[in-house]
Amino acid sequence: PQLSLETPESLFPLMSGFRFVASIARSEGLEHLGFVVGLDTRFQDLGAFGRLVLGSLTLHDALCKVSSVIHLYNSAQYIWLERQDGRTRICTAYHPRLDDGWKFGEQYTLTLLINCIRAATGPNWVPLEMHLEPTLFDLVGGRADMIGTPVIRRRSVSAIVVDSRLLSVPMD
Repeated sequence: PQLSLETPESLFPLMSGFRFVASIARSEGLEHLGFVVGLDTRFQDLGAFGRLVLGSLTLHDALCKVSSVIHLYNSAQYIWLERQDGRTRICTAYHPRLDDGWKFGEQYTLTLLINCIRAATGPNWVPLEMHLEPTLFDLVGGRADMIGTPVIRRRSVSAIVVDSRLLSVPMD
């Protein structure tokens, strides 16, 4: 089937999508295009995937669903949770890093994870920290204001850092 606005949940090749987004970002001078689009995308607008996640009992349940079903929607995307010292890192990585567009996909994923958390906590919630892998960190230059996060750190893996107690918050 062909892609159209009438079939918004149709699958399309990841490489084609990455190339398209990368060309737009280059032509518009928006190296942070994934963040811009992701912050403007509501989780409830993500079709069957959004409905599945938002139907969860708690934020922990929602994030576990995101982690376990993401491969059905994006074969190169990995999402996992790491807990340590009362904090949880919601990590994301693309493998393989297809073309130059992977960085926009990872930016988009990070902001969608923020929006997923905001579905439970309210629209004003911000992460304790955001960790960006080196390429993404260099793109934003540590400018937390660009993403609306108080602290951005350069790490080997991109992640949203939250207080682990937040995981028990019910999904609305």
